[in-house]
Amino acid sequence: MKYKSIFISDLHLGTKHSQANNLYLVGDIIDGWAIKQKFHWKQSHSDVIQKILRMARKGTKVYYVTGNHDEFLCSFLPLLLGENLNIVNDIDYIAMDGNRYLVTHGDIFDTMTLT
Repeated sequence: MKYKSIFISDLHLGTKHSQANNLYLVGDIIDGWAIKQKFHWKQSHSDVIQKILRMARKGTKVYYVTGNHDEFLCSFLPLLLGENLNIVNDIDYIAMDGNRYLVTHGDIFDTMTLT
């Protein structure tokens, strides 16, 4: 199968409940909050990161949109790592049909009331 884009969210690598075997990068990929507490890092977590980095090295543009557990990255944003790995707070996405979407982790809405 071929896809134009894939969106992944909330892997929470670094926690014991992370399901790195499932490929479901929109925020909280590495759990910065867990790093401050009891940190669980499995080989499968390293495997996921290595695969993503390998994809970027081979030409896939990787956009890491930060989430609430990624606050440790915020003072560095936007950040370009290599040619194809971008770390941002949010990004505009243009779908194949021309529709535009704002890609954000969504935690910005946690304390807001929408009317």
